[in-house]
Amino acid sequence: MRHVLALTLLGLTATLSAADKDELFTAKPLTEKNSFTPGIEGPCCDAAGNLYVVNLKLNGDGTRKNGDIAVIAPGGQPSVYIDLPEKSVGNGIVFDTKGFMYVADYTGHNVLKIDPKTKAVAVFAHEPTANQPNDLAIAPNGTLYASDPNWAKGTGQLWKVATDGKFTKVAADMGTTNGIDVSPDGKMLYVNESAQRNVWSFPIQADGTLGEKKLLKKFDDHGFDGMRCDVDGNLYITRYGAGTVVKMSPDGKILKEIDVLGKKPSNICFGGPDGRTAYVTEVEFNRVVTFRVDRPGLAWARLHAKETGTVELFNGKDLTGWGYMKGATFEGFDGKTESSDKRYSAKDGVLVVNPGKGLNQLWTAAKFPTDFELRLEFRAGVNADSGLFVRGPQLQVRDYLVAGPYKNLKKYKPQDWNEIVVVVRGEVAHCTCNGEVLNDKMKVPATGPIGLEADRGQMEYRNIRLKELKP
Repeated sequence: MRHVLALTLLGLTATLSAADKDELFTAKPLTEKNSFTPGIEGPCCDAAGNLYVVNLKLNGDGTRKNGDIAVIAPGGQPSVYIDLPEKSVGNGIVFDTKGFMYVADYTGHNVLKIDPKTKAVAVFAHEPTANQPNDLAIAPNGTLYASDPNWAKGTGQLWKVATDGKFTKVAADMGTTNGIDVSPDGKMLYVNESAQRNVWSFPIQADGTLGEKKLLKKFDDHGFDGMRCDVDGNLYITRYGAGTVVKMSPDGKILKEIDVLGKKPSNICFGGPDGRTAYVTEVEFNRVVTFRVDRPGLAWARLHAKETGTVELFNGKDLTGWGYMKGATFEGFDGKTESSDKRYSAKDGVLVVNPGKGLNQLWTAAKFPTDFELRLEFRAGVNADSGLFVRGPQLQVRDYLVAGPYKNLKKYKPQDWNEIVVVVRGEVAHCTCNGEVLNDKMKVPATGPIGLEADRGQMEYRNIRLKELKP
């Protein structure tokens, strides 16, 4: 399983039918107005689904004072989770896969580490030359990145915080750096500049330092604050002053803008039972609002991937981890090239099987000897004919579906996305599409890769995920 574990780990999405029932992108209040101080920030969910937000405390005289972290009950009632050390004030929060909480302590120039079992607070990293730090992002290997604005001067910088707690400056001479996150594959760092209204991307080098930045998008009005990725790499950016959250593709295309019921959203995170609930801290009314989204948040997926053993077989950008078998030789792709005859390509999160002549097969480099659940979505062009291989045997995927011993099930509309689920136990596979049984006793070998076939017409696949099951 060495090749599989090197792939980006992500949690499974909810089914298409469940998503269709949600009222998506419509904000509702979660907490009461003025339930937090104007320092309300840093929303973040742990693996159990608990929501944490900084700066709740109510003093005896009715005034509020920054310096604590609150946990919010499902009904929206916040309570103090922990008091930070004297003179420390929290901002951004992230969790690692072991469950430890990291908090940007902007007044103490620290990153704090909190043990959830004991609630012990320790200084994980300290950098006296930093302006703050402000917001945090965590890479798949546990490396932290911190934005570090100087609001008075309108400047900023970025820091890398290694797993040993060492600060290293990785970008200087920037604008007011604020929202920050790491892409699903761990290869790109995104950061926005609040006053300058720019969104940048940096390639992350092998040693964790950053390459040359690229401008993804410049906005004409209003500032920015927090920013988080979903599992597809789309960025959700809080637009401070506009009262909205923008959903933006990794290449800078605006996909949606969501009203969050207040002019000053300060940060955002994702949680809920399926990772598709967004929580936004908002400063005009000092409260938390929430709305449902169509795809899980990246941080939620990473936390749950460690528990479920789920892997993303297709990263949505290229054919890394896939290739051809020529005799006994596997010829894979390096992430920069596509298949030699262009029968397969990647575009906007979709693996496209392009029209061409003759049969052509694409296989994963990894083989799967354990029990597993494979999920994927497909959309068929008219008269398209493709195939899904499960350790070797083929499940026909066409503009109508046929499964093992080539039995018609039903016809599907070419423009629709449909979900196939294959559960393999030992050497038997149970296959369904949109919840209807295709074949419940398909024989498969004890081990083998996952494959796709190009035969006739255009076929599209997305969200190709495999979850290991206990025997």
